[in-house]
Amino acid sequence: MEPINGFFVYSYGHNDGVKGWSPLECFEDAKYRSPEFLEKLTSALKLCGWEADGALEGMMLPPLFSSEPDTQWFPVFHARQKSDGSSWIACERPLSFENLWIGKPV
Repeated sequence: MEPINGFFVYSYGHNDGVKGWSPLECFEDAKYRSPEFLEKLTSALKLCGWEADGALEGMMLPPLFSSEPDTQWFPVFHARQKSDGSSWIACERPLSFENLWIGKPV
């Protein structure tokens, strides 16, 4: 998977529940509220089909969801299309679920 405008973008069907997502104003790091960052993020989402008709939201994820070796929590961003409920997740690093164990480790 190649980044789009610096973001790894994942699309999925309809996200009717928005629990856990916060407005970008809630991020402590001002980088994620800067016009430059928001333009880059918005551009990546638009290239993937977002019509820019909904609010951008975000949340912090623990490092176990990252495919990169790191110990820091990191932000992911969400956009939901008002017209049909399609959603996108964008992140500056690839997401991975391989670090999660299902059941008891062998």
